[in-house]
Amino acid sequence: MYTKLPMKNQKEKSVSFTGYRSSKIILSSPDPDIIGIVGERVYQTIISLYAHGYIYYYNGMSEGFDLIAALAVLKLKELHPEVQLIAVIPFEGQELKYSDKDKITYKHICNSANQVLFTSSNHEKDVYLKRNDYLLDSCKVVVCYYNGVRGGTMYTYNRALKRGLQIINIFDSCSSIL
Repeated sequence: MYTKLPMKNQKEKSVSFTGYRSSKIILSSPDPDIIGIVGERVYQTIISLYAHGYIYYYNGMSEGFDLIAALAVLKLKELHPEVQLIAVIPFEGQELKYSDKDKITYKHICNSANQVLFTSSNHEKDVYLKRNDYLLDSCKVVVCYYNGVRGGTMYTYNRALKRGLQIINIFDSCSSIL
């Protein structure tokens, strides 16, 4: 299913997420509970964003940071049903190579999201970059986990900087414990 970009007034209240897969997050930290720490930092961040009027949360649904962030949004949504989670998936079947645990989490998130959309009809060249650009086109604030490692997160982070979007880097708030 494809959908239009959000209207301007919705974009002013929208947040997108970008970050690494679990393995890159874990490798950057000696703390065995880093995933839980990152999840709590994301949750505290979105509570603050919600208090400032942000109710739309766009998520790229990749393993690692994206799934952590989506679960945090769903936790906030339990307290505030007006919160909207929009799953922005690069192509149907993205989750097929995920771990069994992440496949279950992915399915739960998709079933709980307010909207699920695909940015491409199949797995084609640059499908993830197209998804990442859609995420940036949809928001005013980017919440990320970026520690300088090259890849899609670096691409999205740098494009967000060039666009002048507000960036909240969860890595910065976790770096004191890493």
